[in-house]
Amino acid sequence: MERKRCLLYFFCVQCLFFGILFFKAEIASALPSHRISPPVFETRGAEERVLIELTHPADTSWFSLESPDRMVVEIKDAYLPQVSLTRKINSPIIRTVRMGQNKKDVVRVVLDLNPGSIYEFSTAQGLVQNSHILSLSIGPPDNGAKPPKDTGTLLAAAPLTREKAPFKPEPEQPGPTTAPANATGHFEGEEKKAGEQTIILTDESMPEGLFEDIQEDQSEQRDWEISGLIQARTTSQIKDNGSVENETGFRNRMILEAEYRDIFLISAFSDYLFFGRDDKTDTYDLTIREFTWQYNSPKIGLSVGKQIIRWGKTDQISPVDTLNPEDVREFILPEYEERKIPVWMADVRYYFDKFTLEGVFIPFFEESRQDYFQTDWAVFGHLKKEISNANLPPFYKSYFNNLSVHEQEPDNETEWGLRLTSTVKSVDLGITFHHTTEDSPYFKSFPVKNINISDGLSTANLMSSLGSAVPMNEDIEVEYKKTNIAGVEFETIWSGFGIRGEAAWQENESFITSALISVRKPTFIYIIGADYTTAGNTYLNLQIAHRHVSDYDPAILYIEEDETSLLGEIRMDTVSDRFQACLRYTKPLDNDSYYLNPYLKITYITNLECRIGASLFSGDRDTGLGRYKDHDAYYLDISYRF
Repeated sequence: MERKRCLLYFFCVQCLFFGILFFKAEIASALPSHRISPPVFETRGAEERVLIELTHPADTSWFSLESPDRMVVEIKDAYLPQVSLTRKINSPIIRTVRMGQNKKDVVRVVLDLNPGSIYEFSTAQGLVQNSHILSLSIGPPDNGAKPPKDTGTLLAAAPLTREKAPFKPEPEQPGPTTAPANATGHFEGEEKKAGEQTIILTDESMPEGLFEDIQEDQSEQRDWEISGLIQARTTSQIKDNGSVENETGFRNRMILEAEYRDIFLISAFSDYLFFGRDDKTDTYDLTIREFTWQYNSPKIGLSVGKQIIRWGKTDQISPVDTLNPEDVREFILPEYEERKIPVWMADVRYYFDKFTLEGVFIPFFEESRQDYFQTDWAVFGHLKKEISNANLPPFYKSYFNNLSVHEQEPDNETEWGLRLTSTVKSVDLGITFHHTTEDSPYFKSFPVKNINISDGLSTANLMSSLGSAVPMNEDIEVEYKKTNIAGVEFETIWSGFGIRGEAAWQENESFITSALISVRKPTFIYIIGADYTTAGNTYLNLQIAHRHVSDYDPAILYIEEDETSLLGEIRMDTVSDRFQACLRYTKPLDNDSYYLNPYLKITYITNLECRIGASLFSGDRDTGLGRYKDHDAYYLDISYRF
């Protein structure tokens, strides 16, 4: 009955969705005359530019503010389809770029500048292969002084070339690359940040204060900004396989964030996770999520505290991005950035003329969050419940029900890393090294000896090995091992395509074997990808990944000696860009398994995003994705940002 109610609920929600689509089609003509794409950041020697693609030339004006230094540009008779964007740049001059709908028909762009910068500001508009580009340029002035605080109109049009460098610094919360159509640079991710705001363009009552630190009287920036996120996600399995499963699930995440002038940030985090039906379990956490102090100047960037720092360029899988562990209690169903866990660390960046050197120190170890028992995604799945329901002697039922995991923390918790980045002939390059502790567990000992589960970990395979098994009065012993990871990364633009890649060599990586203990092997993995946004705002992303395990042990479960996979994303507008049809996919080429994540994304209501979709797995049970083939599910994910 519970399952039928969930299915009925999802049917009703989807009917409502298509009704909204029809309503949206009726009112789409009320939008302003042209649309603004996400901005692009580029560097040209000492000059920094923010490029914005327009559907046609726009009426544009600007003014500057002080305490702190800001440049404000207003684009009239325009609309921004996305939820408002905030991207941390942390370059020598520009600290952040903010973009949002200031009024019903005005898009406002704010460039927050680093203190002490000597700069000169100008705007220009040109045409690049039938695409109109607004260029906001900041660089050192000829006379060595800042321009007077003033307002201005659009300067004379200047032709723009296609020879542009890609986005250089990292955004605070990365995601899939979203390059504007026919543009030649891109931000590395246009995912929304908690606290960003947007305005419904067809709403006649426009709220004031979208940029409360930017007023026409040039008032001071307010000290504290409060923002937050409320997210609810519910799941229901598509089919009943007759086995022990979590047929329903629910997760509620809430983040309340307070930021003081881009200097100090603190956020509280509430997280409730529930799995229902056959093997019910729930957990609740209330904690400080981020607690960070940061300082930026033209030469030095420093951030200290509990935080997330992103290395690497690729999406979904990033072998260079190793600083923060992940919450994998729902496997890969949540967004990549949603899975990241903040840790205590100090991050120092020094900006040289031609490169940036970054150093990271992590004093305390934090492992990835995962379950060992009682959920669909747990390491040992529903082993205890299935053994209790099986036709086995009471001794085995009692023995397995009392199994427990003993985790041993590493003797030396400290980690450190170095990253060197530069731009050479329009190619972003990076070299990384991370002396770290593996975030995933190393299974030192399993209490049931003399077993061999070569076809994958399942209760049926384990039961078939019990005839020769030797149960011991022990815990499952888990350790976390030290390792070194060296990586390279690159990013560039070629003919409108964003080209990115990473490669990493890991000294030793832990793999679980058919004896349910771990072995450690050196590994090498590389990923090369390309993304493109068409003139019709269809986003295409394709990546190819290959992993090689040196000195391979055939007893390793789910992982072959060499594996090649295709992964990526397709995203397109339906009626408008507030209603998108999306597909994420992962397809190993060495076996018949796959993972598909189709969904509809609705961003019609102010600050509210709704996703209706499915998570689909297939393949043999001895493959990394095929072992979850019984856990296909529908989901409804609603996020509200304030």
